[in-house]
Order: sequence, then C-alpha cells, then structure tokens
Amino acid sequence: MNELIIDWVVRSTSYLIELNKDHFNRTLLIKSHVTQYELLTNKYLENKKIFFLNDFHYSYARLKNKFGNKKNKSEYSNLTYSNKDVIFWPYQKIHLDFQSKIINQLKIEKNISYMIVSNNDRIYNNIKNISNECLLDNCNDIWFDYKNDENCRTLLEQSKRIKPLIIDNNVVLFEKILKCCFIQFYSGYRSAINFFNEISLNFTPKIIFIGNYFTQTGNIVSHLCKKDNISVHCLMHGQQMTDYLDFTFIDNYYLFGQRDKNNFTRKGIPSNKLFVSGSPFLDTHDVLNIKNNNSNIVLICFSGPGHSITLEHHIMSINLIFKLAKYYDDLQFIIKLHRKDKLKYYVSLNKLMNVSFIEYNNNSKSIYEFISKSKLVITGASSSALDSMVLNVPVITLDLMGHLRKFDFIKNNITLHAENFNMAIDHIDTILNQQKKLERYNEKVKKYIKDVFFKPKQGSTKFIVDNIKKIIYSKQK
Repeated sequence: MNELIIDWVVRSTSYLIELNKDHFNRTLLIKSHVTQYELLTNKYLENKKIFFLNDFHYSYARLKNKFGNKKNKSEYSNLTYSNKDVIFWPYQKIHLDFQSKIINQLKIEKNISYMIVSNNDRIYNNIKNISNECLLDNCNDIWFDYKNDENCRTLLEQSKRIKPLIIDNNVVLFEKILKCCFIQFYSGYRSAINFFNEISLNFTPKIIFIGNYFTQTGNIVSHLCKKDNISVHCLMHGQQMTDYLDFTFIDNYYLFGQRDKNNFTRKGIPSNKLFVSGSPFLDTHDVLNIKNNNSNIVLICFSGPGHSITLEHHIMSINLIFKLAKYYDDLQFIIKLHRKDKLKYYVSLNKLMNVSFIEYNNNSKSIYEFISKSKLVITGASSSALDSMVLNVPVITLDLMGHLRKFDFIKNNITLHAENFNMAIDHIDTILNQQKKLERYNEKVKKYIKDVFFKPKQGSTKFIVDNIKKIIYSKQK
C-alpha cells in the first residue's frame, strides 16, 4: 500500500511543479511539504476525521492569533553581529548531536567563524549549552494564514485536476491533503523563509549546515541557499529517504559509507556532491570492537508510525513484543521511544513486570549507550539496526506486513529478520543458545558494516571540517 501512496505523491507533486516551473516561490511551497503528503495520506486512511479536525485547528489558530499576545520573535544570545563563515541550523536534537562534534572541532581550530541558529524552541537549551553564539527563532509565536497567500490558493485550485488515489474503496483527494499541509505547516514554512532572509542579510554566511535535506526546514533552506549561491552542507543520520530526491537540492552531503554513496549516485545525485566522511560518533568508538556482554536486556527501538510504517503495522509490532515479553519473562524488555512514537500505543505492555520505558526527551543519552548495554536489539528498519551492528550487538528486524523489504540491510539478508512470532523466537534462541550460528551472523555483519561505516584516517569530524575550510577558502579567493 505504501508504494501506491508514494507513487501517487511523486506523480502529483511532479505535476504541480511542472505547471509552476517558472514560479520559484510556488515550486518551493510544493517541494517543502513533500514528505508530509505521504504521512497525511496514511493518517487519513487510518482516521477519516482528520480533515474535520484540521478545519477545527485552523479556526482555533485564527482566534489565537487574533486575540493572543504577540511575542518578540527572535532571541539573541551573546551574539556578535558580524559576518559568519558557517551557520549551523539544526532542527532536531539528533541534528545538534552530530553538528556539535563539528562545532567543537571548529572551536579548537579557531580560524573559522560560526554560529548556531534554530527555529525549534524545544532544543534552545541544548544549543545554549554548546555555544553562546546563537540566534533562536520561535516560529510558533507568529502565525501566518495560508488563505492570504495567492500561491496557496493557486495550488489548491490546480490540485483539483489531479487524479484521486483509490485504496480499498477509500478515495483520497490531493486537494484535501494539500489543504491539510497548509493548515499544519504553512506558518512554519513562512517563518523559516523569513528567518533565512534575516540570517542571509545580517550574517552573509558562506556555508549553511542544515540538519536534514528531507525535513521541511532543511528542504526550504537548501533551495534558498541554491538561489542565493550559499553552499549548503548536511550530515546523514538515520535511514536515507530516497523516494523524494527529485524534490530537494543536495549540495554537499556527508555520508557514513561507500554503500550510501553508491545508492545516491544510482539515484542520479552527482558524485562530487557526496562525501564519504564516516560518522563523527564513531571517532570515539571502535567499529565492532565492543564486546558483547552478559546483559539480559532486550532493547526495543521502533521509530513509530510514519514513512514506511503505518499505524496498523506499528500496533501489530507492539503486540508481538507483548507476546515475546510474556514468553521470555527472564529477560528485561526496555522500550526506547522515538520522538514520533507515543506511549499510549504501548498500554498493553504496562502490566508486564519485565517491561520498562524510556520516553524521548531532548536530554536523552546517545543511542550507543543504550545499545552497548543490551543483549540484543529489536527494531523495524530504523538506524538503530546499523548502530547495533557497529557495536557488535545482534539485531532482529521486524516486518509483519512486508513494508520494509526495500531497505538495504533487510534486502541483503544482513539482519536476523522476522515476519512473524515464530521467526522472532527462532532468532532470539540463536542469540541466546546457538553460539556457532551467532558467530556466522557476526561474520556476515562485519563484512557488511565495513562498507557502511567508513573511518577516515584523520577521523570523521576532522574530515568534514577540512572540507568546510577548503570551500570557505575557495570562496575567499
């Protein structure tokens, strides 16, 4: 089903872009929401009330904007008002976790000026712990009404011509999906553009280092950088979303390994835009050199419903974990919630004494710390599977509806893959009781992971900083 949705989203988005190819602002508006079209379509198929609820939220936002208190939008923290070589623009804490290692290296070298900016108030305190040179923009304090934008009105009218998606007698209109996007994300879209213009005008950066090419903010900033001739950089994290590559602009992308670079070049991304840098986190971890321990912890790392995983699929996986926890009552099941996952999905597991939860927050420890203390990890297709392989911890991937077969480590039969309860039991038995089978699995993982995680001689962080310096110096000539 997800393949049908993705195909419909790609065709519909491409159609609107072709109609508006001479209008930069309109095509940017289309592209910036592209990943949300799929998510909102899935949400509608799960809950037909979503369009009614969005209309209610729109009315509430209008009233709040009319009668609420207006706040000062941008907050400066000990900021030197001058040109900056590099602007770091994280949106989520995971972006900041990776970028902080690059920032710390720049502090040592001292010859590159930089600052941190963000339009996500949830990571403000984390940013301030890293640097006082920061500009923080709370996009929630100012609300923009999509109905006042002629581009939105034009796109909604054009989208009426798009052929609807029909799945299991459900009819989905792209116009409705687009309207949902505008209600939920248009204000953030406008705020991100205004914030970018403020940064570009006042700090004239040579490089903007974004958190993710495929988020709304990252997508907007990458296109605006291209328009203003600013070099845009990004470090990969997690699984790479390649379904919507045609709708973002990739300039300098730092990848963990050659395998990722090969995947992107096959998708048409120029090789000179892709840099195999390795992961900065592994500068302090030796790949496959952490010995497995005698832990009795089973770490559950689902990503929650979203791209590739429907809510129905997610609930099925949780129910299987419930059965496993009852079957293995001598093991401790720790469920580490992803930021887009919800504790309410796991109500059935609360009654089990050998199940505990780690809720997501912006002060959470690195995933490596949790994995390294575990006997095994169970996930879907999240990046925690790769992280587990790096730390020599066996990983079981669950796919109860066949949605995840396209992912590289599943497609190539690298993980201990389970599509039902009995397969999961067999794999746990291999990890606990069958040392020779486990050794064969570990050998296969070693060969795979060395192609996935490259370690430059100078270290990943230094590799990225050296490339940043090279680009900055070339712009100074």
